[in-house]
Amino acid sequence: YDILDELATKWQDLTDIQRASLTELLAGKYQGNVMSSLMANFETARQATETAYNSAGSATKELDNYTQSIQYSLDQMKAKFEELSVSLLDSDFLKGLIDTGTSALNIVTQLIDKLGILGTLFTVGGGIAGAKGHGLNHSIQAPFYKTT
Repeated sequence: YDILDELATKWQDLTDIQRASLTELLAGKYQGNVMSSLMANFETARQATETAYNSAGSATKELDNYTQSIQYSLDQMKAKFEELSVSLLDSDFLKGLIDTGTSALNIVTQLIDKLGILGTLFTVGGGIAGAKGHGLNHSIQAPFYKTT
């Protein structure tokens, strides 16, 4: 940058032959137009460089303000939730849960094929009632059970 800046200050004082010679030397035959344009408009490069130097702390200030904001906290929570979701989707637990659900659906399908829809509903309902202790023989006690 420093070399090009110094060259740009003297560019107007050079002859066309000197400019062509320097352009080819610095940029080659195929990039000569780019080099000539850069030298003719080097003030834009100076302004861009000055802006970059003067704004060095502004990005840090913006980052500090952002990290103290509610949006930052929400974004962090969202990122952690996404990470958890990916881990959960890759886990064997979720795969096992899906396989169990698939097996249960296969069993219900087989019951419907063999018993029809009403028979299946009675079978499933009876299984649920039995599991909850509301079966038909709920009030019958086993003969070995004695109350005192």
